[in-house]
Amino acid sequence: MRRFIINVLSHPFSHLFLNNLLLSTILLTAGCTESDKDLPSAASSAIEFDNVFVDNLTRGIITTENIEAFKLYGFVDNPSSVIFNGVLVTKKGDSWIPSKTEYWYPGHQYRFSGIAPSHGTSGWKFYPATSLPENYYGGGVLEFDITHAHGNTDLLYAYSSCISTPEIMTAPMPPVAMDFRHMLSRVHFTYINELGNHHYFVNVSMTQLRNVCGKATIDLTQENESWQQKDYATAWIDLDGVIVRTDAPATTKEVFLIPCNISGSEIYIQTQVFYTPEDSGTQGHVFSDLAAQTVKLPDVDFKPGYTYNFIAHLTADNVLGDGEKLYPITFTVTESPRWDSTITIDTP
Repeated sequence: MRRFIINVLSHPFSHLFLNNLLLSTILLTAGCTESDKDLPSAASSAIEFDNVFVDNLTRGIITTENIEAFKLYGFVDNPSSVIFNGVLVTKKGDSWIPSKTEYWYPGHQYRFSGIAPSHGTSGWKFYPATSLPENYYGGGVLEFDITHAHGNTDLLYAYSSCISTPEIMTAPMPPVAMDFRHMLSRVHFTYINELGNHHYFVNVSMTQLRNVCGKATIDLTQENESWQQKDYATAWIDLDGVIVRTDAPATTKEVFLIPCNISGSEIYIQTQVFYTPEDSGTQGHVFSDLAAQTVKLPDVDFKPGYTYNFIAHLTADNVLGDGEKLYPITFTVTESPRWDSTITIDTP
């Protein structure tokens, strides 16, 4: 078999031939890298999330609704290498998929933070960390303004810790588990009717928290992070009214407070006594004038993720008679590390 060697360099159009050959090679190579089938094995594993828990006690709970989405922040190796900056993550089947696809690569360190609720009207802002200290506990500084949702929205945060990929990746990386924790305190009020006659019930038409912390920040990069009031902002938070009969305590809805203790916080209460000839029910005749009181908020060391029940006993001394001669309504507070309404109340 004869072999022919073409000396392209000596050909008068050799430069055109080489240019065309080089261009064809580049186009062919580019076409291969854009094919999903030709992605390197290290990049074939997309970053996904799973096992989204809240305080590792109740799965997928935020206030009374399931978590449908959360915002994701994340970087590779250092905070300047951002891959997720507020990307929406939604549940699809058994996995949680970011709206932006990113991949695992060998020999790198990944860190992720998640915040819920995902909608922008809830009142939170997030400022991702710009440096990576030796001891790093979270993704940045979280700010919350309670007035956006008037105390009716919970706030959750999760940090994945550092996830290191192996130098040689022989299998896809597993989904990232996100254990969300409550960043606010849950508060409700319970009233107990001690008038001693079941024909008299008390309408607590208003319970209002006044001058509580309205805006604060928390540095999640610190080990012992805590909320700090911002701009001296305060807020007034309304709770719903309740009818209090002698046969059972009445509890208001819950509200969510920033666990930041400030001076000058108060509770405003409106009460009025009614008489009913029936043995039960909430319809009756006005028996007393509408009484309003403002009392100091009890000294409570509010903690994130805790439930607080403010309990008041309504007696003839503090709900009947001339409003100026009423004894003040006082509250005792029970603290529970559980994020629910299952709190036992000792009634007389």
